Parts: sequence; C-alpha cells; structure tokens
Amino acid sequence: MKRRDDLEVLIVGAGPTGLSLAQLLARQGIRVRAISRHRGTAHTPRGHITNARTMEVLRDMGLESRARELAMPQALMRHSQWATQLADGEVLASLDSWGAGPERLPDYQRASPCAPCNLHQHRLEPLLLDAAQGAGARVDFEQEFLSLSQDEEGVRAELRDLRSGEVYELRARYLVAADGANSRVATQLGVSMDDELVLGTAISCWIEADLSRWVADRPGALYWLSAPHAERGVQCATLVNVEPWHQWMMAFGVPPDQIEAELQPAALLARARAVIGDASVPIAIRDVSRWTVRRAVASRMRVGRVFLAGDAAHRHPPTNGLGTNTSIQDSFNLAWKLALVLRGQAADSLLDSYEAERLPVARAVVHRAMESSFEMHAMFEAIGLYPGLPGDAAAATLAELKAASPEGEARRARLQQALALQNFQLNALGIEMGQWYEQGAVIGAGPRPAGDADPILHYQPHAVAGAPLPHAWLQRGGQRCSTLDLVGHGRLVLLCGAEAGPWREAARQLFEARGLGLTLIAIGPEADVQDVEGGWAALAQARPSTAWLVRPDRHIAWRSDSAGQAFEQLDHVLSQLLGSQQ
Repeated sequence: MKRRDDLEVLIVGAGPTGLSLAQLLARQGIRVRAISRHRGTAHTPRGHITNARTMEVLRDMGLESRARELAMPQALMRHSQWATQLADGEVLASLDSWGAGPERLPDYQRASPCAPCNLHQHRLEPLLLDAAQGAGARVDFEQEFLSLSQDEEGVRAELRDLRSGEVYELRARYLVAADGANSRVATQLGVSMDDELVLGTAISCWIEADLSRWVADRPGALYWLSAPHAERGVQCATLVNVEPWHQWMMAFGVPPDQIEAELQPAALLARARAVIGDASVPIAIRDVSRWTVRRAVASRMRVGRVFLAGDAAHRHPPTNGLGTNTSIQDSFNLAWKLALVLRGQAADSLLDSYEAERLPVARAVVHRAMESSFEMHAMFEAIGLYPGLPGDAAAATLAELKAASPEGEARRARLQQALALQNFQLNALGIEMGQWYEQGAVIGAGPRPAGDADPILHYQPHAVAGAPLPHAWLQRGGQRCSTLDLVGHGRLVLLCGAEAGPWREAARQLFEARGLGLTLIAIGPEADVQDVEGGWAALAQARPSTAWLVRPDRHIAWRSDSAGQAFEQLDHVLSQLLGSQQ
C-alpha cells in the first residue's frame, strides 16, 4: 500500500460542506485535501434555498456576487402557492415567502446586508470547487474512503482510487467527515444517531418545460400542486423552480411498493402533465433520482481527531430549506478553530467547542424541519386533495371548499389557519439567523434574552457574547459598509467604542505575543469607522469604552463595558478562549 504526502486536514466528502471547509482552510495556509467517491460536483439541482446567513458566509469567502449571478433572486421567490394545476389557475392558497413580501421584507433587510436566494446545488458546488482550488486546496474525485485509525498525533485514512483500483493511505493531523447522510466515517467511528427515523421515499425529476405563461406574473420558488386526474386519481407534486421559467424539479413522495412504477418515464410524464394541466406543453426529462427522507442527529460531532459536519451529523426533511445552509455554517464554525490550532496559536481544547456549539444547532434545526413537515400536512388536510383520490371525490372536495355554506366557511377557516403556520418554514428568519451559542468558545455568554417576538419567525439581534455580531450600516473611508464587513476573513477582531486607547495598547501587545496580528477597529465620531446612521448605537447599547472580541465566524466571543485593566481583561479572555500559548 502506498503512502501519500501528509496533510494537516483531510476532508472526506466534496459537497457544499467539504468544499466550503476546504476553501476556508486553504486561504489560511492550511494544507488541506478533500476527496469524494463521486465523479465530480453535483450534476442535478437540489439543496436550493440559500438563506441570508449562508450568503454572509459566501460574502466572507468572496463569492457573494458570483453566487447572486447564478441564483434566482429573492424577489422572484415571493409567491409560494398551493393549487390544483398551473394551467387552470385554481390557486387555493398563496403566501409571500423568504421575506420577499412587503410585510416581512424590512425585517430581512434590517437583519443582514445579504438577501436569500434560490441557488441550486449543481450551480453552487462548481463555484465552491473553483474557490477551494483557487485558494490552494487539493480536491480529488473518484476517491473512496475505506477505513481510518487515529492516535495522539493524527489520523491515518485508507482510500481507494476508483479509476485505477489502487489502495493507498493518507495521514493527516485531523479528518472531517463531510460524506453525507450515509457517512462511512460516522459508521466506522460507531457514532450513534439520536432519534433516527426513516420518514419515507421521495422521487425528484428534473424537467424542462416552459411554464412562463402561468407563473411569470406570480413568481415563486415552490408550487405545491394537487391535480385531479380521471384515471390515476389526484396527482400530487411540488414544482421547484430551477431556472425561470423553463427548468423545474418535480418532487413527490411515493409508497415503497410503487417506487419502480413511478420511476418509469411514462408515469413521470403523466404526473408532470397532470400538475401542469396543459397536455400541449413540451416536457423533457433531464434526470430522475430517488432519495430517503430521514430524521437524525449525531450523538457526537467530535471523536478524537475526527469531526462530523453537514449531513453526516444531521438529517431532516427539506422543509425550511435548512440542510445545505446548516452544513456550510458547520464549516464556517470549524475552519477558524482548526486553523488556529494547526498554526500553534490555540490549544487543541478549542476544537471541543465545535461540538458544544453546533450540536445544539443541529438539534434545533432538525426539530424545526420536523415541525414544519407536520404543519405542511395541515395544509393538505385542509385542502383535502389526497394522492390517488378519485376524480369525483376530488370535485366534491373542491366544491365544498368553495361553497357558500357553514361547511365551506369552516374548511376555509382551517385552510387559513394552516396557511399561517407555513410562515414557520417560509418566513422563519429567526431559525435561519439567530443561532446562539450558550457554551463553547464564548466567554460570559448566557441564555438568549427573552423577547416579545417569536424566535423562530423573527431574528432579534444582540451585541453580547454568544450572539452573532448584529448587522448595522456604518461609514468607513467615506464608504458605506456593514459591521459584518469589519470582521471575519479568518481573523479575531477587537471592536471598540470611541474610547479605544487602552484596548488598542492591550491588543497590540497580546495579539502580537500570540502571533495573531493586530486587528482592532474603533467605532466613533473620530474613529476608524463612523456610525453616521445611528443603527449600531441602537443595537449595541454600549459605552464609549465597550469592547467586543469577535470571532472569525462573526460570533461575539466576549464583551466588556469597561476599559479598566484592559490588558488583564483581554489577557484572561484570550487564555480562556485559546488556551495556553503553544
């Protein structure tokens, strides 16, 4: 067996999780290699909703502008609809979504300088691959993970080149399992999955069909359709927009005994024609796949020198569109910690904070996706058009739903109640943006402050330890910039108020002693950055002497409202956060 060059980090998996991590590490000078058993990046659309927090990560990576060019913008994601068929215009319910409607758009604009978009994985992954390779990461496809062993110095991985059949080994200081829902790494490590449950099987069919005449004036990313059909009964499918308005992913659940029949081209075309409602529309099938809907959260996200990230650690239904987003955010959390440890600027104990911070997030995300899945069922129950329901029964159901009768009024009331619940997946800004770390690499953090607004629907920014740094518009060098643009990029940053002198001297000595480089930014009338719009002052609720230590992933590690004994304060915090100097 041949042994290849030693690495600092080996990533098993080259999807959004692995490629993001590879880029974030490589640009900090870490020797990193990502491998995948697949032939290349994703060749079909999936994982399409890209929320504002993930767009902030792409902004940090220098990829936001390019991602927007490849994506469907927020404005075109607005109308999520439940209908019988597209062509007959029988819209049963509609909801402004992803903050694109006038009621929620201000909330989204206040929360972030970035807007959500509809960016499918077959476009996102090549972007991430180019960025990773451009930063110096090595990414190799058709490489199969076989086994691993680890000791106090590193991890030995046995791999197979699927093109040549050669078996070889790589040795790395750390290994990250980003190999998806059927993670071989997690299985070999014996990591159990909590609350694991198979929820069913779904089929996704990528089609080409010009549907612009029915959707261009009511644009959306998602259309839930329940079409009465004379022979097959009600045909249900979700049409997910891939490229306005002629590429779509048609997704639907299927019972186990019907999978093979429903995968046949004739059956797929029949379903597509039924939900579109116009048999004259040309339809071309580009790709078909089946997938298992699961619920699971790993019991651990660190085992020695191995870390689990993305779908290897958390799996859930596609409701809320949180899967790819949470996965990329896992990488954003882990990358800076690995980099500091590998450069000798932090102790290995810093890496324990990855599990402490991300495992609660994984549990919350899986729980929310499951709740949204149940709430989605409430919509279908209120509409009453179940898969396979005979045509005459479907007609009677629709007639009752529209009837000017007590029964009709009651049905419509239930439908509106169910529709309101859909905000918890389609306008859930709080679960997307408000990830809060109560423990881990945070000093003095506590529970999230209680607020009047629902924490799933609404994001409540706080400038305290454990919270993500709030977004506010500032002025720097005569240019408008976000608070988020002052931090990140692999750096620890000390943000200060106008009275920054004691903090500047303390940071100069302590950052230099640890080889971190001085990055201190003061916000004040005569300082580096000016709060000319007053937004930061309102959010920060701070004094001129306040300081915030902001992590590279833009979470606030610590806050002090007094510059007294600035050196001692900062020295103590850095020692707690990073451990003894290596």
